[in-house]
Amino acid sequence: MSRPRRSLGARRRLRAAFVVVVLLGTGAWVGPAAAQEAPTHPGSLGPAPTHSYVQRVHQLFLDRTASPAEARDLAHLVHVGGPAALTSRLALSPEWAGTRIDDLYRTVLGRSPDPGGQAHWLDQLRRGRTLESVAAGFYGSDEYYAKVGGRADAYVDSLYRGLLGRAPDPDGRQHWLDRMRAGMSREAVAGSFYGSLESRRQRVDALYAEVLDRVPDPGGRAHWVERLPALGDVALAASLASSDEMHRRATGVPLPDVRVAPVGAGTPYPLSASWRPGCPVGPGDLRALTFPHFRPDGSIGRGVLIVHRDATHDVAVLVRAAYGSRFPITQARVVDDFGGDDGASMAADNTSAFNCRVVAGTTTWSQHAYGRAVDFNPERNPYVRGGQVDPPAGAAYVDRSDVRPGMLVEGGAVIDAVDRRGWGWGGRWTSGADHQHVSRNGR
Repeated sequence: MSRPRRSLGARRRLRAAFVVVVLLGTGAWVGPAAAQEAPTHPGSLGPAPTHSYVQRVHQLFLDRTASPAEARDLAHLVHVGGPAALTSRLALSPEWAGTRIDDLYRTVLGRSPDPGGQAHWLDQLRRGRTLESVAAGFYGSDEYYAKVGGRADAYVDSLYRGLLGRAPDPDGRQHWLDRMRAGMSREAVAGSFYGSLESRRQRVDALYAEVLDRVPDPGGRAHWVERLPALGDVALAASLASSDEMHRRATGVPLPDVRVAPVGAGTPYPLSASWRPGCPVGPGDLRALTFPHFRPDGSIGRGVLIVHRDATHDVAVLVRAAYGSRFPITQARVVDDFGGDDGASMAADNTSAFNCRVVAGTTTWSQHAYGRAVDFNPERNPYVRGGQVDPPAGAAYVDRSDVRPGMLVEGGAVIDAVDRRGWGWGGRWTSGADHQHVSRNGR
C-alpha cells in the first residue's frame, strides 16, 4: 500500500500556508491497493480499475467518496469521454465551486461564509472568473485588510506570509508599499502576488505533490509555470488528474489506449476473407479499432475489431467498459485469421465484429455484415435455442446463473455500457438467446 500522505490542507498549515487557493479536497492519497475496495462486476476477473480511478479523482476534487450510483455514472463518463471528461465535470461542478468558496472564507477570512457573500462569489465563478482572481478579491477585501491590522505594511507582510510562505525582503516590501501609495488596489496587489514567478512555481510544485505525489519533472514544471497565468491552477489540476500517470497510481494499470485506423488494401487489415464485392458496405466504410483487454489469466493483451465507421465510438465505449471492469476477453482477432469462417472464430472463443455473412439459415444480411455488431467471447456466451448450442464448447456455459469471468450477464459492466449506448443484447431475445451478440439496432 502507498504510504500515508498529509493532505494539501495539512501541508499548507505546516508550510506557512504558501498556497492559499484551495483547489482540491483534503483526502489522503489512495494508491493502487485501493482497487481492492472497488466492486467486482458480474463476469469480471476482479475489482474494477475505472471505479478506483473515479473514486480517487472524486475524493481529490470534492473531498468525499462518490456514492455507488455516482460512481457508476462517472465510470461511464470516463468510458465515453476519457479521464478529461471526468476531471472537467468535477472541477466545474457547483459542489466543487461551493466547497472552494467555503474554503476561501475559512482560510482567508477565518469564518464561515455568509449566504449573500457566498452567492456573490459563486456567481463570479459561474461567469468565468478564475479561482485565483476570486481569491485575490478575498485578500483585497476590507474585511481581510482590517483582520490583518488595517495598515498597508501589515497587509503586504500578510501577503508574503500567506501567498509566498516567507517573510518579505526589504526591497520587495517597499516596492509594494510604493505601488499601494500610488493608487494600486489591494486586490490588484494580491493578484500580482499570484501572478509572480515565485508563486507560480510554488503552486505547480504543490499541485504535483497533491495529485501525483512527486516533485514535477523540469520540463513539466517549466511548461506549467509559463502557462499558469493563461490557463489557471484548475486546468493544471485537471490535466494532472487525467494523466496516464495518475491512472496507473490509482489503479495499477495504464489508461486504455484505443485507436482507430483504416482497413482494406495496403493496410494491416486487407479483409481478404471477410469482405467481397456485393457486401452491403465497402472497406472504405469500415475501420479497425485496436484496444487493450484483460485476458482470462489476468494479463493484458491487445485486440482488434473491424467496425463501421459510424460505430467506432460506441464500440470504443464497450471495450473501455470491458477493460475498466477487468472483464476478460479471450482474444479479439479479425475473422480473416480464421478464413472468414464464423464457426472457426467462435470455436476459438474469438471476439469479433465485421464479417460479410448472412444470418444463419436465412438470406438476410447479419448486422455483422454492416460492422454494427460485436460477438464477445462466443464460447463463454453461446447461442442457445432449444437443444442447439453454438459453439458446442459453450455447453459448459449454458447455465447463466453460474456466472464466471468473461460471461455477459445482467448487471455486468459491458451490458450496462450496451444499454447506456442504446444498443441491444441478444441474451435478452426470447426466441433463442444469443448471449455473445450485441448490436446497434438490437438484431
